[in-house]
Amino acid sequence: MINIQNLSMNQYLPLLTLFSFIHTLLFSLLITQYHTKIIEHFFIYLNISNMYKMALIHSVIMNLPRIYFIISTDLYTQSTFINGFSATYLSLGMGLVILTAHYKTLIRFESFLKDIFALTGGLAIQALCLNGWQITPLHIRTAGLIFSIYLSLTLRLKYSPNRQNPQVTARMPFLFLKNINEFTTRHIYDLIILNLDNFHKQSIYTSMQILFSPVINTVVLLLYFKPIKDTQKILLSLFISFFTGLILMKSSKKQNSQIINYFYGLISSIFYITIFLDRSRLLIDHIGMFISKKFLDTVVSPVTMGFPEFLHLIYHSRRTSSSMSACSIINSNIFTTLCFGYLKRYFTGNNQNIVYSGDQVSVSFGTISVAVMFFNYIMKNQKLSKDLGSILIFIYFMFVMTFVLDYDKFIKKY
Repeated sequence: MINIQNLSMNQYLPLLTLFSFIHTLLFSLLITQYHTKIIEHFFIYLNISNMYKMALIHSVIMNLPRIYFIISTDLYTQSTFINGFSATYLSLGMGLVILTAHYKTLIRFESFLKDIFALTGGLAIQALCLNGWQITPLHIRTAGLIFSIYLSLTLRLKYSPNRQNPQVTARMPFLFLKNINEFTTRHIYDLIILNLDNFHKQSIYTSMQILFSPVINTVVLLLYFKPIKDTQKILLSLFISFFTGLILMKSSKKQNSQIINYFYGLISSIFYITIFLDRSRLLIDHIGMFISKKFLDTVVSPVTMGFPEFLHLIYHSRRTSSSMSACSIINSNIFTTLCFGYLKRYFTGNNQNIVYSGDQVSVSFGTISVAVMFFNYIMKNQKLSKDLGSILIFIYFMFVMTFVLDYDKFIKKY
């Protein structure tokens, strides 16, 4: 890993650009070919066809990597991040999902109504927090009540469209990238995550991939997250991982037991998403040496944290269901604004609320996005139109430009 602590800003910017390109390429391949495929197989194996429950499960799975940041950082106790996350997801996230859809984004009225209820409640609590230097127990209880009502109503919704077996393939835009995927990255991902389509081949190569995949991932885990110097513990970890590989190899040959491989693949993909997000977070923190960290938490961090989910849902929006993707974007926003931050505060006892001048901007643009979505939904007969997607992208552009144009107030570090 590169030591970014010793880099100057001029050296850092090219590194950030290169990392962002690699980040985009790797995530595009990872999510469209593997992560998405595993989740779809889960739905088929467990016979889940309710679109709203699928959207909820998608949100839960895509938020699992963020648990690492909830536990290890104070990011989710900062109003700057929560407010910026809300504005980003409601404008950029929803806009991208709608614009990339090949089909109409239809949402039932009762579903959209409870979404608006939860989104409005979350924004109202954010607005109330702007007036105080402390998050009170009343704020936490209110957020918990709204989230509980929202979750209960979501689980009661019934909608079961016709489903087909997933055909998850990556369509690379350039022959060069397609060749890279075919001869390099595909084999790497087949090894560390497992390709579900290879289970029926019963070849020695596929069996060896399945056998040694847990060993490779254990080595990465030991080197990245928890360096262990004790030789006995290292050998024990490798032995357990090799034994796990034997179980996976055996279960891959029996269709009734392949759910074990699905779980393993899901855990592996979440593990690597967490690593990528962690490296991105370290790079972003380094920028905080030169410009306002609060600006980074408000504008840059929400996009970085949401990047894997955006790619994942854009894929679904283009190939399967834009309605499910739109519901999932809303779910993730509600998880963050009504659940994660307040849970972190509740368990740590950290109720301090440092108000940033940019928080008012974030809450305002989040409110505008919800209002525009509501009026478009009413005017377009219970669907989210392409026009709405363009408007939401423009709203996000104006959100970012509000900070950029007032550089001295929002971005400059004193």
